[in-house]
Amino acid sequence: MDRSARARTATHAGLAVRSGNPSGILALSTGGRPLHDAYRFEPRCIQGLRNQWLGLPSTARVGRMLLILTGSSCSGKTTLARALGDRVAGAAVHDHDEIGVPDDADTRWRNRTTEQWIRRALEYQDRGLDVVLTGQSPLGEILASPSAPRLDGIAVCLVHVADEERRRRLNRRDDGRWPPAVLDSFVGWGAWHRGHAEDPRYRPGVIIDGSWAGMAWDRWSTWTKDDRRWDTYVLDTTGRSIAQSVDDLEHWVVGQRTAHRSGRLALSKGWVDVEP
Repeated sequence: MDRSARARTATHAGLAVRSGNPSGILALSTGGRPLHDAYRFEPRCIQGLRNQWLGLPSTARVGRMLLILTGSSCSGKTTLARALGDRVAGAAVHDHDEIGVPDDADTRWRNRTTEQWIRRALEYQDRGLDVVLTGQSPLGEILASPSAPRLDGIAVCLVHVADEERRRRLNRRDDGRWPPAVLDSFVGWGAWHRGHAEDPRYRPGVIIDGSWAGMAWDRWSTWTKDDRRWDTYVLDTTGRSIAQSVDDLEHWVVGQRTAHRSGRLALSKGWVDVEP
């Protein structure tokens, strides 16, 4: 009996499914006795077969997502992402700066690095995994990145905090080394993020001027705030415990995944071709 025939037989045999390692070895048994030798499957296939045997909805055809946590410094992005990673299955959690930050980092560097991360997200997508990425690239930069249209789905969360709380956190984290002018720049960048999240026409030159030549700003330059694709969830961490904010973030992730699976996600593949 060839592999495909044995697999078809397996689906009707009332099987126990065991997948205990990342390499994708699937062991099938009936009544505790091996039905046949283990076979190697892609992780997405394992999930789809498991759901078929258990009578659950298939996820084999469901696209994956890039979930962005963005915002200015000391809003809580990294802390929340780490905690989220312990709660959310099927997602790889990364920070934008893992690649390394050069001394002369500027807007062009951020643009190019964001594109690198999107390409890595595409690799995870092929493996059936979502990516949660923390950084400071807002929705407009994500959408303008060259490879963004190849993603199955995109969702962006702005992690925000009140101005004075941001100043306090920065001073505490960095031992008060920042002069007032630098603190003002962190606060100003946070305020711009908030305006950008609400309206694509809010001072777009802040990210477009001096940007990398590979960016495709015209993908969204004619949009208005009423375009359903211009969707950034704002999570304000001011006065909230880490646990409360993680609960909110987890709820958002679950909601975005559900919207994607049901075909309601505005930034699913093909978003770039939709008429405003």
